Amino acid sequence: MLYNNIAPVNNSCRMHYNMKDTDQEKWEKVLEDNLKLFKAPLNVIMNTDCKISTDNLERAATALTMAISQTNEKAAKVQNPSPAVKPWWNSDLMRAAAHTCHLRNLQLEC
Repeated sequence: MLYNNIAPVNNSCRMHYNMKDTDQEKWEKVLEDNLKLFKAPLNVIMNTDCKISTDNLERAATALTMAISQTNEKAAKVQNPSPAVKPWWNSDLMRAAAHTCHLRNLQLEC
């Protein structure tokens, strides 16, 4: 669903995690262990004495993303939404939001 012409973020792993119910200490420990696996690309950006190339920054960002993704897979609780849950954003709210946006635009024109 688009809202204000903004597409929702695509969750590439197709998994939703319930971070609220995840054991934070366990998650942090697993992240710490995973970051050690990606030490080389991350160390490059930790050195503040030299310039960081775009390629090194990209490698570090990818390494950090992979470390967090692997941490979530190992330590985060998977979200299991109930099929009976009623979506909170419905057509009435969509119309109300559009009306509010219209009124705001009218006000700006004055």
